Amino acid sequence: MTSFEIQETLFPTPQGNVKGTLIALVTLSSGKTRRVGHAYLYLPHRPDEKLSIDIPKAVPSKDLAVVITALTAFSERYSSHSKIS
Repeated sequence: MTSFEIQETLFPTPQGNVKGTLIALVTLSSGKTRRVGHAYLYLPHRPDEKLSIDIPKAVPSKDLAVVITALTAFSERYSSHSKIS
């Protein structure tokens, strides 16, 4: 079964100008879990910040939709932080 998860960690006290991290994980039909996205959440928000995208080189066609959905959710969650920082 394929699925995805967005893990958000917000530090109680920002570490320098980093207020947290955001990670997107995908569980493929093989049962393996892969990280497909990673971002630091900065104070203040940096609109030009680069995000780490780690798309597996080989993805079974039946898993492609969940990878795309996970990256879309990751992007939306990251963008929501730009509105509150």
